[in-house]
Amino acid sequence: MKETADQKLWKRRWLEKKEAQLLPNVGIYVGTGSSHSWMWFVDLFESYGLTRLHFYDEKDFIGTTLDEIDALIISGGDTFGVAEALGPGSSDIIKEFVAQGGLYIGSCAGAYLPMHSSKEHLNHFNFVNVKITNLTKTLPQAMQMAHKCYISYGCQYIYHPVREEVKILINGDDPLFSGQVISAPLYGGPGMSLGDGVTALAHYQSFTDKTLYLIDKEIAERTLLGKVAVARADMDKGRFYLFGPHFEHPHYTEANIYLINTIYKEMQTRTVHRASLQAEEQARLTGEQAKIFKRTLRRELSNARIVAYSLETAPVYWKIGFKIYSPPQIAVFIEAMWRRIRNLERMEVIKTTSGNPDTLLEYAGELAGLLRELKARLTSNEDSESTARKIFPLLSAYAKLFFSIYFQSLA
Repeated sequence: MKETADQKLWKRRWLEKKEAQLLPNVGIYVGTGSSHSWMWFVDLFESYGLTRLHFYDEKDFIGTTLDEIDALIISGGDTFGVAEALGPGSSDIIKEFVAQGGLYIGSCAGAYLPMHSSKEHLNHFNFVNVKITNLTKTLPQAMQMAHKCYISYGCQYIYHPVREEVKILINGDDPLFSGQVISAPLYGGPGMSLGDGVTALAHYQSFTDKTLYLIDKEIAERTLLGKVAVARADMDKGRFYLFGPHFEHPHYTEANIYLINTIYKEMQTRTVHRASLQAEEQARLTGEQAKIFKRTLRRELSNARIVAYSLETAPVYWKIGFKIYSPPQIAVFIEAMWRRIRNLERMEVIKTTSGNPDTLLEYAGELAGLLRELKARLTSNEDSESTARKIFPLLSAYAKLFFSIYFQSLA
């Protein structure tokens, strides 16, 4: 991407902020209902030096106020699953967090979550006056990937017209990207119709030769083109940002910069938490203990990686909740950890909370065993859904703990 003068200025200011240690603490939801796409946020943030990362599942919301973070990220996945797992108690916590000046960034499922809805579980998160344009009582015919095309929504259906790359027109109120057209992938995110108090930041402009049509092209165009792709809403001192497409996807540099710039701009007017992640430390592994931990983790992760890649082309998928899972998603989790194993091995001190290293190694061994079981079932043409239902929650817990230890040790 050829940088404009404004983008070069932005990058210089970002680096100045990084050097001054004024970058925010960011919380990422990785619990029930979340998909592998939260790791795209991890990759993006780490690449820009934003390493004060906290990882939350639904249990972590109990008894917290989120006052240790400046921004909360909820990425793609199963919106219904996320809403049910978090429940009314966590919705109150999110509402208070934003009202007190916090920044909420929702991508795909995370964008659906705070929209107005009367459906059970979702009705606890009616924070943003937005309706979706991809909602219907009469389903259009699926041309391909019918299992990813529709989701029942009471007596109606949420349908996904296209997947993969779309073109997005950025509105004129952003000096860095004003009037630019950028690309980002769409994997089930909404087209939005805005109510009072909500600002449109970007619109779906066109499809590309990389767009995959799940329904008739003309219906897809009517559903999305010209509709809002990115929206912003204020709540007292804080803000919600809703992204239909995945601006965090690692293959889309301009979209990445737009998202990072959104956080940068918001942090200019907010008090950034200065607390270091080191404050959470309760234990350290050094010397021989650290060597054994890192050696065992590498071995188990390597074992799981070998099996996961051997499963990638298996013609199978599983519906867990409202979300479709398939073998390639397993490798995404494992590869995200594997890419960081050398960095972890270079760290002389492993900073963690008490008991976490042992738990992480338990998860690693359990996952390797379940993947071998899954492979055996698929090879024998046996039902594999029960095994898959164990694997994906374990993957999330495994990755959450790995990244928590990694970023604590990096600090």
